[in-house]
Amino acid sequence: MTAAGGWIRSSRVVAEGQLVADAQPGRRTAESHTGNDRPRPDRGRGRRPRRSRTRPVTEQGESTRRRLLDAALQDFLARGYVGARVEEITRRAGVAYGTFYRYFDSKSDAIRALADEVYRDIFAAATREVRTGGPIVDRVFHDILLSLEAFTRHRDALRVLDDAMGADPSVAAEVQRLQQRDVDQYAQILSTVPGYRPVADPALVSLLVNALGDEVARRWIRSERCTGDPLRDGPELRAIARVHTIMALAVVEPGALGIAPDCLAALFERMHPRDDEPAAPH
Repeated sequence: MTAAGGWIRSSRVVAEGQLVADAQPGRRTAESHTGNDRPRPDRGRGRRPRRSRTRPVTEQGESTRRRLLDAALQDFLARGYVGARVEEITRRAGVAYGTFYRYFDSKSDAIRALADEVYRDIFAAATREVRTGGPIVDRVFHDILLSLEAFTRHRDALRVLDDAMGADPSVAAEVQRLQQRDVDQYAQILSTVPGYRPVADPALVSLLVNALGDEVARRWIRSERCTGDPLRDGPELRAIARVHTIMALAVVEPGALGIAPDCLAALFERMHPRDDEPAAPH
């Protein structure tokens, strides 16, 4: 599960269409140099990024689009987002230069399409067991484990997205939109699916669960221990998932941890003193 883009902001925040952080003297950004990209009308201040072109309807078209996205990922990994070139992407994909623009408006458009695929796959994995009807402990554990495996599979793409967010405001905005979508959808699950009893507003609980899951997973994929292969990393992923499950259950269904409702109410009362009580000393 992923962090809440609508509630918290990335450290590489973009304001008014300008890069606020990660700027370095002399560093070229996606805004200042686009290589072989065509001019993009979505760069104006305050304008929303353009969406990707319509998905192809033929098997051959979908195959070509897939090859272009795979080639784009490889070029982003090799050259960095700013250094990537449409010419090199099409060479890697084995298609003509102009073919790229039948599917994407720019390399920014391509990486936003890649982000959508990655986040959809991670969220699907993180909610696969939600409606199975099994014990809540098993559902939460397996969803967290499957989410960690998905993050591991997409390690390279997520690293590329981190790089692109610091250089391209439209990518940062799209990732925040996708993260908020995950928070909203999980809040709906907490509100409607039997077995979940969130301790507070489902939107707030969803934010906490997603933010924790995102941060843990991102620290994992940046570590030297992460190989990018969920099978090889399996024992460590399960160890992380076990501890993470305990933390998640505390807010999505504390009864599974033996926390009685009256005990929970007492805890909340202690954290919300009456108006006539003196403030705790600092």
